[in-house]
Amino acid sequence: MCNGWVDFVMSHESKSTVQFASLQSDFCTSFFHQNGYEYTIDSMIFWDGSRFWEKSNAVLQLAKRLRSPYSMLSWFSFIPIKLRNAVYDLVARNRHSLFSKKTECRLPTEEERLRFLS
Repeated sequence: MCNGWVDFVMSHESKSTVQFASLQSDFCTSFFHQNGYEYTIDSMIFWDGSRFWEKSNAVLQLAKRLRSPYSMLSWFSFIPIKLRNAVYDLVARNRHSLFSKKTECRLPTEEERLRFLS
C-alpha cells in the first residue's frame, strides 16, 4: 500500500514538491531525533516544513497538495480525529486484503528518484 500511495501522490500532486523517505531509513531516524520527534514505523508521517502530522492527519495534509478532485479529501478534517484514526488503523491492518499485493515495486525514473530522501 505504501508504494501505491507514493505512486498515487507523485502522479496526482499539484506541484512536485513532496519528498519521500522510508521510516526505517537512517535519514528518518536522524531527522526525527534532531527534531525531538518520537514515532513508530506503523503509520504514515507527513512533515509540512514546520509540523509533523500522523495517520489520518497526514493523509489529509497531503491531500491538500493533490490536484482536484483528490484535494477535496482534505475536507474530511471535520470528522473527529478519533473516528478518522480508527478508520485509518482499520485500513492499515487490512491493507493486504483490501489492496492488491505486489511482489515487486517499480523502479522510479531518474527525476522521481530525486524526490526520495536517503
